[in-house]
Amino acid sequence: MVSIESIGVRRTGPERWSARDLIAGEWSTSPKLWLLAFPFIILVQNARLQEYSEWATPQLLAFSFLGQVAALLVLLAARRVGVRRPDAGARTLIAVIGIWVLAGGAAGAVTGWLAGLFNIIQVHAQVPLALLTMAATTVLTYALVSFTIGVVRGHREEVGRLRAYRDVLVLRSQESGAFVEDQQRLLRAALDDAVLPEFRDLVERVEALSYRPMQEELVQLRLRVIITSQTLVRRVEDGIDRAVDNQRAKRLRRIAQGRRTDEGWRSIVLNTSVPPRMGCLIVVAFAITERVRGCASMSVVMAVGMVLVVLTGAAVRRHTSGEPPGTRLAVGMATLGALLLVFWGVTRLEIAGCVWSGSTGLIITSGCTLVGTLAFAGVSLETDRQLRIVKDELRDANDASRAAIAAMNETGRMLRDQVAHVLNGDLQGRLAAVAIALQAHIDDLGRGGHPSTVRLVEQVTALLRLADRDIAELVTEPVPPLRLDEVLGQLRSRWSGLLTVGWGIEPAAQVLLDDDVILLRWASEVIDHSVSNSSRHGAATALTVHVSTSGVAVGWLRIRVQDNGCGPLHDEELGGSGARSVAERQGSWALRGRAVGGAELTVDLPGRRWSSDHYA
Repeated sequence: MVSIESIGVRRTGPERWSARDLIAGEWSTSPKLWLLAFPFIILVQNARLQEYSEWATPQLLAFSFLGQVAALLVLLAARRVGVRRPDAGARTLIAVIGIWVLAGGAAGAVTGWLAGLFNIIQVHAQVPLALLTMAATTVLTYALVSFTIGVVRGHREEVGRLRAYRDVLVLRSQESGAFVEDQQRLLRAALDDAVLPEFRDLVERVEALSYRPMQEELVQLRLRVIITSQTLVRRVEDGIDRAVDNQRAKRLRRIAQGRRTDEGWRSIVLNTSVPPRMGCLIVVAFAITERVRGCASMSVVMAVGMVLVVLTGAAVRRHTSGEPPGTRLAVGMATLGALLLVFWGVTRLEIAGCVWSGSTGLIITSGCTLVGTLAFAGVSLETDRQLRIVKDELRDANDASRAAIAAMNETGRMLRDQVAHVLNGDLQGRLAAVAIALQAHIDDLGRGGHPSTVRLVEQVTALLRLADRDIAELVTEPVPPLRLDEVLGQLRSRWSGLLTVGWGIEPAAQVLLDDDVILLRWASEVIDHSVSNSSRHGAATALTVHVSTSGVAVGWLRIRVQDNGCGPLHDEELGGSGARSVAERQGSWALRGRAVGGAELTVDLPGRRWSSDHYA
């Protein structure tokens, strides 16, 4: 049995992700890093250079962009040369930081050279200091972006690894065949396909014996009886193995077609929003930082306003958690817009005689810094949230696999013991009696006697027909009665690769089911069909079953199934095998769409008590 510990859910030793590995990963010199970082760096650089120029912003933005192209060329050259060596430890981090310094310096040098060439910036003693500051800003920005990429990629790898093990557990759970009827069907099919034909062939061979059979003919028949006796158990096991292989192929296809919650970057982006606790810490720290350009009163007003916006966004997100995909992202974007609006509004106000002293360029730079920090924090926390969800799914799959295999072992043991008792007991005794009768007849012929062939045929045929009857009783033996919740618990292992199922059974309905084994079987079949249809046709991920007594008449059972799938646009007629089964049993059904989304199927089934009273 695979357990969470055995499959390595927890990383130990060198397998753990460290900050050094996250910052200096293979992505630290990739174009993706540059693509995510350069817009912010351009805005910061433009705001710095704007202080030394009277020219309009577009020229400075163009020169800043060309400077960032130079930074990209430095990153690509370093990647081409292979400066970053894997498993180089601290030297790799130092090399990566050196590359970033060169990239930032190249960006600043190209921008400054172009600005001086076109006389946009006059030579000023603080310009080199500003360019050096830009190199440091580049390093810090690259480090933040690289760390975020490393965290997200590390979590995505962990999610993929855990999800793969989760699918293995789901497959093991489904392969276990914990449903009692599946186990019995496999065993009985093996008996019906492998053993019964062999006994009937022996009966035909005995009945076809001539009036005076040759000794060689009887020897061959006796040898056939002995071989049948020795291969009974193996024939049954081979039949079960073939049936299990067929079921495995079907379940593999079903799992491959099942819905997955892992949608890669799309899932992360659509579910990213401003985290409430981390968001409050970030906006408070941002407000404290902005005190440098204002005063304490302005910083307090800014912090209070931004915290209220973050908390309001969190409340709206919780209220719309069940809405279509992308709602969390929309709420997050609205929250970021409101935060920028609060920041801009506070900078325009005069609070306690204090006015914000920054320029428009610094407003843009500071706003981008706030948005970028919140976005990176949101992406990292959303990825970590998805990782925790997958770990919970893995734990549930592990528990379901244990329960399914335990049920399979218990059911299989009981059934195999029952079959083995018959095969190795009564059947072996009857085959041994046939072999002894044939050997006695052969010995009598060898001594020159004339034993009665008719009596031999009657004796052997009677023994073989008794053996045939024993096997037929095993094949047609009724299913042991179970409670519906036990049947659904065993069915859950078959559904674990499709969707989650919950149920509730009223006491009055349970009494009705306890008194009617056939109704219990019908109810379990209806629910099984409903789960399959909700997954295949409705794309549902969760389903609830409620079983009660029906208002149609006394002795009727009502099964109401609700799912969260797409649901029908209007009431539909069912034409599948499940609907035909309900109609054949004189039941009724109705499939309707729900106002909150999904579908609701209501099935009414007559019980044995109602049927006997109705037809009396």
